[in-house]
Amino acid sequence: MTRSRRTLSASVTAIAVALAACTTDEPEADGDSTRTRAPAEDFAENMKRCMGDKGWELTIDDDGSVMGSAPVEQRDQYRNDMEACKAEYGYDLPPPPMTREQAEEHYAELADAAQCIKDLGYAVPEPPSKQASIESLMSESRDPLWFPYKHVVDTKDRSEIERVFAECPQPE
Repeated sequence: MTRSRRTLSASVTAIAVALAACTTDEPEADGDSTRTRAPAEDFAENMKRCMGDKGWELTIDDDGSVMGSAPVEQRDQYRNDMEACKAEYGYDLPPPPMTREQAEEHYAELADAAQCIKDLGYAVPEPPSKQASIESLMSESRDPLWFPYKHVVDTKDRSEIERVFAECPQPE
């Protein structure tokens, strides 16, 4: 595969799958109940292997994110291959809703991360009510309605983002 010096950096972070920690036997919309979601903790290795089989070189950062790049002219193929790899391992399937216990634990971990981020000097978005977040985590969306890392990620300063995620780990 020809690589040019002009590249488009692309990353698939653990953030994308942090909420997908469970496997599922839920059927796809088309009724295929044989596909399952691979464990979230295997995401980085699975994606690195699959994308490597397709000719893309990926690395796994200390924070668990999968990093790769593609020349601008190959961006569409890179994205298509990434989507195919996600589908191969079932990462395109929705995760099951959390139990109340899992949701409460996740919310507590988000609150701890928020305090850690504040202690590093960053602003943190105001959280929703605990009850609203827990109810949403227990729904099919699994959305905590809150991402305390937002202002850090918005800086787009990779070294700062890595530092904050290393010091204030994201809930799994």
